[in-house]
Amino acid sequence: MKKVLLIGLGKNTNLGDGVIECCTKYLLQKAFSELNVKCIIDSMDIIEDDYACIINYDILVFAGGGIIKYRYQSFYDYISKIIRIADKYHIPVIFNAVGVEGYDENDERCIQLKNAVNCSCVKGITVRDDINVLKNKYIANERIYIKKVSDPAVWASTVYKKRKKETELIGLGVIREGIFESNGIKIERENIFKLWKNIIEELDKRKQKWKIFTNGWSSDMKFAINLMKFMGREKEIDELVIPVPKTTDELVDIISGFKGVIAGRLHANIISYSLDIPSIGIVWNEKCVFWGKAIGYPERFFCVNEFYPEQITDQCFKAVSEGYQRVDRQYFANTNYIELKTMLKNLIN
Repeated sequence: MKKVLLIGLGKNTNLGDGVIECCTKYLLQKAFSELNVKCIIDSMDIIEDDYACIINYDILVFAGGGIIKYRYQSFYDYISKIIRIADKYHIPVIFNAVGVEGYDENDERCIQLKNAVNCSCVKGITVRDDINVLKNKYIANERIYIKKVSDPAVWASTVYKKRKKETELIGLGVIREGIFESNGIKIERENIFKLWKNIIEELDKRKQKWKIFTNGWSSDMKFAINLMKFMGREKEIDELVIPVPKTTDELVDIISGFKGVIAGRLHANIISYSLDIPSIGIVWNEKCVFWGKAIGYPERFFCVNEFYPEQITDQCFKAVSEGYQRVDRQYFANTNYIELKTMLKNLIN
């Protein structure tokens, strides 16, 4: 019997992180079953005050998400503390489908993270995006197993047992206005409101029904409400803004009710992909660009210098018409599972 501790961001109100954790747990259970190994899988949030429970487990698995980063959010510190304990007690650690966001040898936080992921207890790291930065900048320990894979949330449709519904709605997944600034992108806040206002006007002009949704964060919903006020449509908030989802199941269900999506949050786009719903990305972080390339549709993801509402709307209608054809979606999804199973097999053997 293997005792596995799954370390994720399940408590985060950005429910995309919860979807990652649920999907990774599903893949772990599937892998152990195929390896004929009994297991107990418990979960722990990466942001904890006390990591004492770690010593009770045989394997630690980081569920995924954009955690190999240091510029904002303190994942570098949490990861360092967890790995320090794992290394002391010789508990193997694997990172599943993580996002890698930048490297700076002159930044102490970055070097702290680099030292952590090179510890001898770290046995494998799979990456959903910038594998070159991981390989060429972070990793010095050549014994660490490294592969590029899909994000775990591509399994959302299977895990939550949901399919896209028959609908004529376009979903507009908005994101907090400060996200661009947090990622070093210069754009006037008023221009962010204007971007969404003009997209909505394009949809209205084409008599296309739409609704605004969020991934769960209160700051995203605050932007949604302020956007409706900016457009002078406060009286339509109850009709056109979907209430904040409280669970990951609710989020997946909301997205399943659209025929197409235009969204800022990466996992609104990834969940859409899982449900076979074409999506357009509003890019605030390079991970969104990596995702567009991975699924074979980089032109569906728009960076700040490409924020032209008419083109974004045109691309949305084109995407809905074309669907996904350039990459074998099942093969792509399986990359995450196959490599996770391989890392576990290497540990068990």
